[in-house]
Amino acid sequence: MAITFTPIVVNEHDNGAKLGFFENPVNVNAGYAFYHEKPAIFKIVGNELFLEDTWHYDFETQTFYDYTNGLTLAYSNESLTQWAFKDLEDAAQWTYADISIYEDIDELIEVTPVPFSSLETGATIATISTNLPVNEKFNITQNTFVTVDGNNIKLNDNFYYDIESGFFQSGDSIYDPNATSGQIVISSVQVDSQTASETINYRQEFDYSTFLVSIVSQAQQASSSLTFSAVSANEHENGALLGSLQTSGESGGIYSFNSSKPSMLKIVGDQLFLEENYHFDYETSSFYHYTQESNGGTSWSYLGPYSPEELSWRLKYTAPSGAEQFVDVNLSFSDIDEAVTITPVAFNSLEVGTIVATVSHNFLTNSQIELGSNSLLE
Repeated sequence: MAITFTPIVVNEHDNGAKLGFFENPVNVNAGYAFYHEKPAIFKIVGNELFLEDTWHYDFETQTFYDYTNGLTLAYSNESLTQWAFKDLEDAAQWTYADISIYEDIDELIEVTPVPFSSLETGATIATISTNLPVNEKFNITQNTFVTVDGNNIKLNDNFYYDIESGFFQSGDSIYDPNATSGQIVISSVQVDSQTASETINYRQEFDYSTFLVSIVSQAQQASSSLTFSAVSANEHENGALLGSLQTSGESGGIYSFNSSKPSMLKIVGDQLFLEENYHFDYETSSFYHYTQESNGGTSWSYLGPYSPEELSWRLKYTAPSGAEQFVDVNLSFSDIDEAVTITPVAFNSLEVGTIVATVSHNFLTNSQIELGSNSLLE
């Protein structure tokens, strides 16, 4: 038993950790091997003993974990003191190695909410920290709402949190964080300094709903804001003015739609309009686009119907500095009696070109009444 093994105190959750080294005073150039079959979790490099690259030890459960491949192996502490090793050239030279010396650490991952502005798309909403001695980055379960950027948790680029409603929103989609179910996992990732390969050395589960509610707990109303002053537009008014935008922040910026521009809306300066050939019909809750044909006929198309909740678009203001503000604009239109009334009037029989009726309507905008193409009336 000329071989000796010197153990090293190893931190739990250190993938591929060095466990100790062998010496043989009889044969200083000796090679070393497991006396019996090689376990899956260990490897020998030269005269040093290591955990395999994807394996680490968990002190609390006394179990070896390979999170990268989803494997576990459990050994008693006693068995970890009785691993036998030998000289590759002379099996008579062998020793027991104690590989049970692991340091207990506080490995918990902590998520700390940070202040952020309500309605800010892609905002940083929390930070992640851990006492793991080896941690280069974090990963999070792929999900709808958030992603990890370094040690920060951010809303996905197309999402914002509305402090007033308590909901996550993306475009016209609204999500209640209390309605989510299941778990979400944050993993600590260890990166090999030589190969740059990544392995997971700790993972922690969180209740999905509780996690989402917690990480937005520091949401704040923005110190500078974007407001929209609505104008009560009448139905059937083409190109109607719908309202004006105003920022309390840095002037000289640009107002725009947060996502793609709706075909029936436009922004001119700081005002929101319907496009010139579009109007809203209250009864059908739809936008109509009429086109006068060269032959006197009329073609038309429409967009809708829209529910009251769907008549909402998110607008943004981008300051010269690049700072952004957002506001959700809810459109409403006044219902009018749009019926066209035709009233016959007395006229002389056989009189050419005589007036035979009058036409009236309740439109509040100046309108010209036109008849469809025909050979009898104008």
